[in-house]
Amino acid sequence: MKQSVRITVSVGVGLLFAGLFPIYPHRSMTRSFTVGSGGDIISSSWDLRTVSRLFEGFRYDKPGPLELALDALAFAVLVTVVSLGAARALRRWRPS
Repeated sequence: MKQSVRITVSVGVGLLFAGLFPIYPHRSMTRSFTVGSGGDIISSSWDLRTVSRLFEGFRYDKPGPLELALDALAFAVLVTVVSLGAARALRRWRPS
């Protein structure tokens, strides 16, 4: 297999896995109203999301620059690791 085809296929596999794998941390906040004079209950939590779910509430909940940098770093590391693994597997694979 040609090297350019192998690199293209391995990067495509890496991008597919990075887009579907839920490794991107997201901070969410929930505000609950209580009945009476109890006030509001505000809770904050972290969860892991995929790329498509990461930006679904982007209009209302904009992440800070540090969170975006960490998400971009996690994306780049995952694409690199999966691409290198796929390239190694394609190097050993011989079509019959």
